[in-house]
Amino acid sequence: MESKDIFAGALKELPFLAACRFASRESWNGLTEKHNPHLSTQSSEINYRDPVHCFWSGAPLPEMARLSLQSMIRQGHPVSLYTYDSVAEMQAIVPAGVVVGDAAAIVPAVIYRRALSTSEIRYFSDIFRYAVLHEIGGWWLDTDVVLVKPLLFTAEHVFSSQWTGLEAGHVCVGDVMRAPKGSLHMANLYRMALGRLLDDERTEYGAVGPSLLSEYIFSPGNESLIASVLSPTFFNSIDWQEVELFASEDRTGFELLGDPRVTGVHLWSKMWAEKNLDFSAAPEGSVAGYLKKLILQPNWLTELAAESVSDKGAVYRDRLGHHYTRIYHELFRSRTLERIRILEIGLCRGRVEGWVQDQVPSLQMWLRYFPNAEVVGADIEDFSWFSHPRAKIFQVDQGDRHKLNALARDGGKFDIIIDDASHASIHQHLTLGVLFPQLNKGGFFIIEDLDWQPPEIPSEGAALMKDVLYVLKRDGQLISTVMTPAEARFIADEVGQVYLNESFSELTTRGQIGGLGTLTRKQ
Repeated sequence: MESKDIFAGALKELPFLAACRFASRESWNGLTEKHNPHLSTQSSEINYRDPVHCFWSGAPLPEMARLSLQSMIRQGHPVSLYTYDSVAEMQAIVPAGVVVGDAAAIVPAVIYRRALSTSEIRYFSDIFRYAVLHEIGGWWLDTDVVLVKPLLFTAEHVFSSQWTGLEAGHVCVGDVMRAPKGSLHMANLYRMALGRLLDDERTEYGAVGPSLLSEYIFSPGNESLIASVLSPTFFNSIDWQEVELFASEDRTGFELLGDPRVTGVHLWSKMWAEKNLDFSAAPEGSVAGYLKKLILQPNWLTELAAESVSDKGAVYRDRLGHHYTRIYHELFRSRTLERIRILEIGLCRGRVEGWVQDQVPSLQMWLRYFPNAEVVGADIEDFSWFSHPRAKIFQVDQGDRHKLNALARDGGKFDIIIDDASHASIHQHLTLGVLFPQLNKGGFFIIEDLDWQPPEIPSEGAALMKDVLYVLKRDGQLISTVMTPAEARFIADEVGQVYLNESFSELTTRGQIGGLGTLTRKQ
């Protein structure tokens, strides 16, 4: 097919590619909301992770590729990296969990050498991906794609598209693809790619990659594949022409990645060199710097807790902290770029410990960890002196049902709610009952420090919240003398999972287990 025919067919099937030319940049992701909605559905209940295949050969493994591979491992996928270099030497330098394979077992080395003699490594990589997906099946990811969510798409074939490049016939891009073992489409693409290399001598960039893939998908007879094409939002929210946004401390790059459908971040490695950008020198406050911290650090949230002087981390003021951040990082890290809303109740330390508080540690930690989130705080003390464009604080007495109702009314809906206030069970009952309905579907309601009860606050017969959560987890019943029957019934009906984890400080000093309670709301 001619490029003009691909262009016309793509604009018909992917109308957002035309609409974006006349829309503001920040609205582009919104244009794709109705495109192939069945592909947007990712079930968080899927435990199986498809294998991911990658390729690297002929050069030292750079930091960007390490970041990419590490992100795939962190999302739970089995990862294979194929090479024509020494398998043993490559195995010694890849992130733990990546299995290095002999690329010659998939595509003969003679094809590799022929491609490199007439073109570049990217050209051969386009050929290799068709072969490995046909031979083994699963996912193909380029080694400059950083996963921020697991690949939980259920369609048999999945293809990716990009915002710009239609004039050259580059509608679909092969950075991310899924196919089953023995896929006829992958076999056809492999055969056609070899034909262009060996017979037609078409060696320009894209000839066996974006051009061939786009021609194939939009060719007569392959119409069914159009339903397998993802919008650019999922992996290419930031376009190849906008690579400067990855290295800038301007918020634009973060905002373009805030859509909840964003599953991976394509860094477009080739464009960094063309624009004289140095990935290793990317500022910490840039998207690239953020991704390095999030993925390459074992638990960046624990480091942030230490920097913010929060007891949620491993160490607090020279003693063992609760280390809740080890749990939070696993719960939250797939949503860190989303435009979520977080509520934390209980901000004050100085009131109890007797010092003047001039910082709000946990809110400052969340604002750095979630660069697109709105963070709402609530406390009995007045924190109106704290100011941040993405933060808001309410003055609320947790023991006052009317004040909690006002918070529910004025605060809106949340994706994460954390109760770190008085720790009195009677207050925890009341807060859970009033605010759980404000939790969005799939959200987290967390109650900290279940083992510490302030002696100055009477229990008034309220059962220990830890015991209540154990019963809810075991029997699916929520029994409370503080909540209304309707509140208790709503929670029992809407709760998905109940997790109980340890506070390290309570475990080591008093032998207490189950000091942190997490409830999820059903999707």
